[in-house]
Amino acid sequence: MKRPLAMVTVLAVVLVAVPLALAGGGNGGGTGGGGHGWTWGHAKFQLNGTIVSVDPITGALVVKVKCGSRTVKPFRGQELPLVVDSEARIRDAAAADEDGEPVLLTVADLVAGARVHVGGRIDRTDPADPVFVARKIIVQRWPAVVPPTPEPSPSPSEEPTVEPGEDASAR
Repeated sequence: MKRPLAMVTVLAVVLVAVPLALAGGGNGGGTGGGGHGWTWGHAKFQLNGTIVSVDPITGALVVKVKCGSRTVKPFRGQELPLVVDSEARIRDAAAADEDGEPVLLTVADLVAGARVHVGGRIDRTDPADPVFVARKIIVQRWPAVVPPTPEPSPSPSEEPTVEPGEDASAR
């Protein structure tokens, strides 16, 4: 008698659980918004590239994309404008403080020519004009400092110069 009762109980649980699982309770797992997953209007991106220009006042950054995630593949070899989030974490990959913690930077510390890894999200609230928002920037290599080349001095002329009022034959 216990066996048929147990089977009926299991069948009842399955009949209740399957429709709930297929409906998606809204706690992640789906792409329709809600929960912890992806939401409409936003997507993530990762890219590696070289900084072309930086505006520390507005937080604008232009990066020439070398490679990256699927969402930035159309921009390979092109310059991609980014907006740096006010809470973005910017750090130097090669530097650490005396405690071994990474050195944190600001947008003002970034310079053109630096190789960077950037991660963030894409704000697609306006599908015609998506905005790439940088949330993580890691400077992988700073640009090499090239010493300025000195201006060449004028080469001495073959003929001696004659000052006005001076006789060239007097030499």
